[in-house]
Amino acid sequence: MRPGNRYNYTAQGAIPRYRFVTPGTADRTVKVAVGATAPLTGVCHDINLVDGERGDIVRDAMPEIEYGGTVTRGDLLTSDAEGRAIAVVDPAAGTTVYYGAIAEVSGVLGDICPTFLATGKLIGPAA
Repeated sequence: MRPGNRYNYTAQGAIPRYRFVTPGTADRTVKVAVGATAPLTGVCHDINLVDGERGDIVRDAMPEIEYGGTVTRGDLLTSDAEGRAIAVVDPAAGTTVYYGAIAEVSGVLGDICPTFLATGKLIGPAA
């Protein structure tokens, strides 16, 4: 499957393949996503990156990603603490949850599955 447009970034820390990434601390850098509290930039698709290495990040289309739990097709996906895709849970009052994709197929922990990249954020109701 052609995963879409790839853009070149420098890794800040190790980034495993098939994981969500988030913006790094400098322009044109990314790091592995560690939860739903930061914007998701894309997916490190088919290679593992080491700290300081340049690599391509998929920013659109349908890359595969590793699931971090049970996911049902159609779920909005966010990142777990290791950059794996998990289903979004409705945000609590006064909190924000970022999502980075929509599940194309159902799967469980460790499955590598196609997704449709779609980024955004959900804001919980006012406290």
